[in-house]
Amino acid sequence: MHLKSTVGYSFTFLFLLYHHPVLPYGNEEHFLTEICVISFDQIEVCALTDVGVKRGYNQDSFYSASAESALQWSEVGHLYLVADGMGAHAVGEKASEQAVKIIPHVFGKLAREEGGPVSMRKALLEANFSIHECGQQNTDFKGMGTTATALALRPEGAWIGHVGDSRVYRIKNQKIEQLTYDHSLVWEYAKLKKIDPDEVKDIPSNYINKCLGPEPLVEPDVEGPYPLAKEDKFLLCSDGLSGQMEDVEIGAVISCLPIQEACEILIHASNIRGGPDNITAILVHVKPSENQPGQSPNAPDPETLEAKLSILQYLRKIDLGAPWWVISLLVGAFSAFGSAAVFLNQIPGPWALFLIIFSLASVFSGMVGLVRQILVSRGDSNPENTDPQPRIHRSKSIQYDLKLVEKFQLQVDFLKRWLADNEVKLEGSDLTVDKSLLESTLAQAQADIKAKNFRNAFKGYCQAILLLVKPWNYHRPNGPKKPK
Repeated sequence: MHLKSTVGYSFTFLFLLYHHPVLPYGNEEHFLTEICVISFDQIEVCALTDVGVKRGYNQDSFYSASAESALQWSEVGHLYLVADGMGAHAVGEKASEQAVKIIPHVFGKLAREEGGPVSMRKALLEANFSIHECGQQNTDFKGMGTTATALALRPEGAWIGHVGDSRVYRIKNQKIEQLTYDHSLVWEYAKLKKIDPDEVKDIPSNYINKCLGPEPLVEPDVEGPYPLAKEDKFLLCSDGLSGQMEDVEIGAVISCLPIQEACEILIHASNIRGGPDNITAILVHVKPSENQPGQSPNAPDPETLEAKLSILQYLRKIDLGAPWWVISLLVGAFSAFGSAAVFLNQIPGPWALFLIIFSLASVFSGMVGLVRQILVSRGDSNPENTDPQPRIHRSKSIQYDLKLVEKFQLQVDFLKRWLADNEVKLEGSDLTVDKSLLESTLAQAQADIKAKNFRNAFKGYCQAILLLVKPWNYHRPNGPKKPK
């Protein structure tokens, strides 16, 4: 046996040992795909943005791209993104526009090879670097910034990348869950005091302590994977929406209406309540499979899926065997004893040389692994280096009661009064309201209230808002405004 062949076989063995540990830690996507309950075409999306009542320009930007094939779904997935720019008109708008260009580009380029969480983090870091550089190179843009909240749906589940106070909600099983942590002074104070952020009254809610752009370095939150199941709904929104509507109201609207109507109601309700900021909403619905009405093929129920994912994540953390570098050191030690035995017994042939080279290579490889393990262990003590987890930061039950219905009844009354005061303006235009349909809708809502069917009553008032809002939306104080 030649020396080159001996060295080659030795390092080939060690290479296989390194790349095929006992537990394939880090290759969780293979296992997670096995329990995925959706296919690439089971996604329904509605995305709307509106300038609001008080603002004269829109600094929000959004991105919505669903996979167009099973291959694209398996390699990249669906990606949705909301960015809320900050600063003077051109500055904030430019920052948010850069975010929705850079993040999808970087994520799409890296996701095939590096997976969801790594690609998401790198995309946010690249966007921060580019926006910061733009601000440094132009004094007019100095300090430019934007929030960025991204949702990637992939075969292994949903990944969220987040900086700022735009939000991602999940609506499922009659609950609305906030999946993002607001990087704001309110939330930091609430965390310090161990209270709910809604209980903080003395700090303005729009003071944020982290966003893309102002600083050269920012550490984004990356969380997931959240398992996907039929009828799951995800909402990405800017604070122009979440600042005007309570979580339970948002969940109630999304739970009882088709996503197009729900998205419109969220925008309109925020504007009717004052609309002090730009409003953006992306609503994503995981539809049931068409193969079997109301059920995904071979899909477990959400509780079963959650349990399987939890077990899988637990197993990933279990060391089922010795680390590869320990095995390498042991193999090197035994090889050294073997080579010594061959040498002492003067056994002819190339075996002594082979065993010596193999043992040296094994020991060297094991030492490299040991050093690497020490460095990784030090890094794991830093929270920024821990594995992403599917955290739920707040969860509230969606309950349809009289109090909730009355809030939306007040909005209908406001629009009716406006319509009565401005009816002359609407004569002969396409903005007139179908009064007979409106009256029957409101009558049914009143009947549902008497019957204590508050869900249907709430839905009825939402539909009444959709009937009344078009003329108001067109003639509201700062001129014609239509969601685009």
